[in-house]
Amino acid sequence: MIKYRTKEWRGVPDAKILKIECSKETEKSVWINNGRHLKITDNEIYHDTWKEAYSHILTLANEHVIRVAAQLDKAHSLLNNIVDLKEE
Repeated sequence: MIKYRTKEWRGVPDAKILKIECSKETEKSVWINNGRHLKITDNEIYHDTWKEAYSHILTLANEHVIRVAAQLDKAHSLLNNIVDLKEE
């Protein structure tokens, strides 16, 4: 059977979807080359379809952009506060 693996690190997805041949599947695990892998970990998810995998990493990437944009706004605010400092 075929599964599609996505990886992420701290909410930032890899821009890859790997097609994986699995020999066995249970509710929580897949077997690849006779090794058991959890379907969902902190860093990897095995999806049933490419479309599910794509949707997952697209959502993660959008969320990452939102977080980084908020951090950039805070950084600009800090910079502006420093630029506006006056000697007393």
